[in-house]
Amino acid sequence: VLRLVTPEEGGLFALGEVIPITVGVTPADALGELDLRFEVDGVAVPGAPSLDDMRGEATLSADGLSVGEHEITVVGGNEHGSDTVSGRLRVFENQAPVITFLAPADGGVVLENATFELTVLVEDVDSVPGKSGITLAWAGVALGVVAAPGSLSAPGEIRFIAGPLAPGDWSAGLIATDAYGAVGQATAEFSTTSGDAEGDG
Repeated sequence: VLRLVTPEEGGLFALGEVIPITVGVTPADALGELDLRFEVDGVAVPGAPSLDDMRGEATLSADGLSVGEHEITVVGGNEHGSDTVSGRLRVFENQAPVITFLAPADGGVVLENATFELTVLVEDVDSVPGKSGITLAWAGVALGVVAAPGSLSAPGEIRFIAGPLAPGDWSAGLIATDAYGAVGQATAEFSTTSGDAEGDG
């Protein structure tokens, strides 16, 4: 008996992503007796599957799939008969995260020689539940930020404590990489003031 382990039914994959197809066999010790054929949309996936005899699973990866829905089929058989399992997945054209500096915004001001809150909005229009993590990294000057940017479990706002900064012009850059590898980057330029951060003295 065959069962499709991965991908899960309706799974989402970014364009260009390598997609592992794993099938399980029951009983596990029957794995080595089967001739397995992996197909995507009725076309055989080239190569030989890797076998995990302990788990009774075989894996073969597919790549180069176009945007849209695809049908995965695995056929296994021996002298005693055959079995078939199938499932569907969707490939989409992944878009990079979009970064917006909210405070200070590009062209804004902060108090000199004082710490301040740096607020950034990270958006990802094709984020999906279960695969929406975004990794963050500074680009350029880190502005004395207390903590490394780390990551977000989902798109949204993130805040850092930065400074204090000497008088002058400064910039902050942030890089965001989504779970599918698309990279977005943004930079905000701002200056310091000896008055309040609204610039009215």
